[in-house]
Amino acid sequence: MGNASNLLYSTCNAHSANLLAGDIVSKPVNSKIMRKVTTVQKDFRRTGLTDLLLKAGGHKPALPCATRWTSQRSAGESFLKNLSTMKTVTTACEVEAESDKDTIRPKPIVSSRLFNQKFVASVKSLVDILDPVAKLTNYCQKSTSSVADAAEKWLELLQDGPVALRPFVESRMKQSNILNDVTLTANFFHPIYRGKRLNEDQHRQVTSYVFDKLKGPALESLHGFTKGKGAFASLAQKKIVSPKAFWHFADQLGHGELATFALDYLKIPASTAQLERLFSNWAYVHNDIRNRLSTETSKKLVNTNFTLRTTDEIIEDDDEDFEMEGEQFGTDDESDQDE
Repeated sequence: MGNASNLLYSTCNAHSANLLAGDIVSKPVNSKIMRKVTTVQKDFRRTGLTDLLLKAGGHKPALPCATRWTSQRSAGESFLKNLSTMKTVTTACEVEAESDKDTIRPKPIVSSRLFNQKFVASVKSLVDILDPVAKLTNYCQKSTSSVADAAEKWLELLQDGPVALRPFVESRMKQSNILNDVTLTANFFHPIYRGKRLNEDQHRQVTSYVFDKLKGPALESLHGFTKGKGAFASLAQKKIVSPKAFWHFADQLGHGELATFALDYLKIPASTAQLERLFSNWAYVHNDIRNRLSTETSKKLVNTNFTLRTTDEIIEDDDEDFEMEGEQFGTDDESDQDE
């Protein structure tokens, strides 16, 4: 990042989650399972078998793809959802083949896997491990997800996720530097998370980082926030979910410096997905037909589109918090001093 010391940045959590899925599938035993699943799915994607599968009430088999995130989980789920129907189709094809040798039917190796309970159980176990990773990937791509949210989800996966998944999560978090200073600080200042899942070393890391950044009155405000004293005690009682609303009221109650500092971190998106969508929107606005739009006009159109979409997604949460009247959170002479 060169000399851009004031630039706040973190890893793309969606990309890191996708790498986590790759770590799991690349393990030899899991890689072998996924290859076998792919063989079955490809066989049932043959024109004749796909038609029979769909007529029997099944779905078109999904295949894993290196360039499509969560596709390994999707392929495994597709196999399990279609399993009963694929068995029915296979049995019907075998019966018909006895009188008509030209009948299309699954390959023998595919048929054997469908009726192999041990193999089916191994696929289910792999899907159970990949499912929370896929949910993490999708969650981090949401426009409303911040690095504070991402940190909470990673820690939740590490502490409460499937036991077989935890070693992979711990390794990937270290490799991708998920819990860096910026991410931990954002999680600490979130009105709901408040760094409750952080261990002692991580709390010390946040404390050291924040104390190095804040000065004077902001440090006094930090004390009130950490201890839940004064205005922050009133705010905590209201259980405000929205970080924006929480720190808005903190600002009104005389903690402007800390509020500005906290929001700088809480506004950081969890992934680059939102930025990529912005580029896509720009290409839609400034297309071949409208190629004479000026840069300034296209910027305004893209900004309008982005603002409307974002507002639609977060307005319900924000309205719920902002409808509360300011006087509910204490009076002007309320102090943050310890009693």
